[in-house]
Amino acid sequence: MQKDIWKRKATGRKGLIGSIAALTVLSACSKQVEQRPEDAPIDGWSSTLLTPSSTPAYVGNGNLGLRLPAAGYCDPADEVSSPAFLLLRDRLYKFRNPLTMSVRFGDWNPSGEQSWAKYRDELDFRTGVRTVHLVENARGEMRRVRVSVRVHPILNSVLLKMRFESPLDEPQKLSIQCVGAGEAARVPGDADRFRFMAELQPVSPGEASGTERIQGELLISSRPEQRSWSLTETESGLRAEAQLEGGAEEVELLVSFDNGSELRNAEDFDASANDVWRTRWKTDIEVDGPAEDQRAVRSFLYYLWSNSSEKLPPMGVSHDRYKGHRFWDAEAWMLPVLCFIDPELAERATQWRLKRTNGKVPWEAGADGEELAPPEFQEAYHATGWVAWWAHRAHALGFIPADDADRAAVNAANVFLERASKTQRGWEILKVESPDEGRLRNNDLVTNLLAKWCAERAALTGAARTAEDASTFLAFAEGIHVPTDSSGVPITYEGDALKGYQQAAALLALYPLEWPFSAATSEAMFDRYKGLAWRDGPAMSDSIHATIACRLARRDEAYRLWKESWTAFLREPHLLFAERADSGDAYFSTGAAGCLQTVIYGFLGVRLEPAEGPPPRASKPLDGGVRLTLNPCLPSEWRRVTFKNVPILGKRYTLEATHGGVSIREGGE
Repeated sequence: MQKDIWKRKATGRKGLIGSIAALTVLSACSKQVEQRPEDAPIDGWSSTLLTPSSTPAYVGNGNLGLRLPAAGYCDPADEVSSPAFLLLRDRLYKFRNPLTMSVRFGDWNPSGEQSWAKYRDELDFRTGVRTVHLVENARGEMRRVRVSVRVHPILNSVLLKMRFESPLDEPQKLSIQCVGAGEAARVPGDADRFRFMAELQPVSPGEASGTERIQGELLISSRPEQRSWSLTETESGLRAEAQLEGGAEEVELLVSFDNGSELRNAEDFDASANDVWRTRWKTDIEVDGPAEDQRAVRSFLYYLWSNSSEKLPPMGVSHDRYKGHRFWDAEAWMLPVLCFIDPELAERATQWRLKRTNGKVPWEAGADGEELAPPEFQEAYHATGWVAWWAHRAHALGFIPADDADRAAVNAANVFLERASKTQRGWEILKVESPDEGRLRNNDLVTNLLAKWCAERAALTGAARTAEDASTFLAFAEGIHVPTDSSGVPITYEGDALKGYQQAAALLALYPLEWPFSAATSEAMFDRYKGLAWRDGPAMSDSIHATIACRLARRDEAYRLWKESWTAFLREPHLLFAERADSGDAYFSTGAAGCLQTVIYGFLGVRLEPAEGPPPRASKPLDGGVRLTLNPCLPSEWRRVTFKNVPILGKRYTLEATHGGVSIREGGE
């Protein structure tokens, strides 16, 4: 039965400032808002709330992440629940929210939720702007506040705009105490600009030595410009006061970290941020179907753009869960989507890993690529296989040269060969951590198949130094034991009780690994395992199931599973993706990427496959003897899906599928 995110409690998973993306929203506590979908319109480009959520919003860009409560800024009373995170030199730090402030509009504190007569909270995916409208009924007259906030998609800057409107006859005093700045000092020669130092506390103390400090700048300005402001430096930051005459007043706070000279005013900020988002949204997935499907797809795209750095932690900088470390989520889930929506980032993220890989790939990688996982998870050898698997695809898409992909395959094959044991059944890999995490297993299916894949690739590459090396790899690949039951259907690992799994494990062999089992074997595996993943497990299982159902041409089942892969995991405010259906940890980029993989690799039917073989319905040659093909499985509820302006090997293409045909057209439209 399809889940309803407005009725059901929502269900976490494992645990530089240079570019900064736009606005988003985060969930730290998992309290569900009692709101029916009909309370706010469903729009394919935005999300709207008419009831305030108790969960703080997330605004960020993959390197800087803030949490903001329902009022749109951080009142000092909310400071503990609304921290800021920064990914600096690939290490995650926590610091005081720079938008922490005390605001008094006459006798009214706008963040006092109990006084709101009306509330409206909108997030525009096109621009990354979150706007909160607050209305208070004061003595029969309405006082209004509009709070807009965004993070620049590239620069380390945050813009907060507050617009105050009062119809009251008597003047109103506006007071803003910017307590988040701290140690503020006026910039010489600039009356409205202050410098401050922020203290950064490492989320993982073992990775960084003590507290770091980072310089920031705060610019306060207002409209009308002739409004007289009283600016006072205080022990806790900056106090700005002005007298309002009863009309409209707009206050702008521009906060920058280490790049105050790049953007001198709010107009430049907005123009620059709009240019970035306009360019990004030239690449779009258009769904001709239910409005909630289109909105969900665009929210996934928006949050991936807004929460991705080249390190690609599962939760970006939205949460301190996983401490900003990198996992195999990057190669198996996020990069197969980012390669089509942000190829420059995908290339940097691929190179981040390969530059730090020499031998076994860590299950949990720190800033220098070092292994930080607990001892049992250091036996998760499948991570090494996923990196080599992705490197092969990255070469096909032009991100890395053939030599780098070959070296990754040879490196992985050597790691597996050293770890394997030769027995009467062939080569076995014993006591490893399966994707079904929790216990060490013998002959985990996906681990063994990845070892087989890597050894076969290594035997064919020029990176295998001698013919003897190639022969060794080939013999290893042919001899790897594949665990099956008595009927020959693969099992998850030796001794598999077939009772339940933390998350999809054996089915990873069908997707994303795409092992060429027979159709009958694939069907048998899917029907056996699809209902055995824990309902309170991580979010990716149902999206895996949905994509496999597409590959098996079960379109109605695929659509139902896809809906289940996100409806139980989205949280208010603004469609935050939680890691588990019973938790509020967000934003879980891995889960969102899994849902987009179903749209791209399932419904649209994108495949990266060997160039030889019968001609497909639509194809595009790639590098390394690989071609991109389309074999769609469109849901009955969708009339069309169009993937616009997709960058592939330096050109732009539009991929489209309807119930009557499929096409790959050069050009962005």
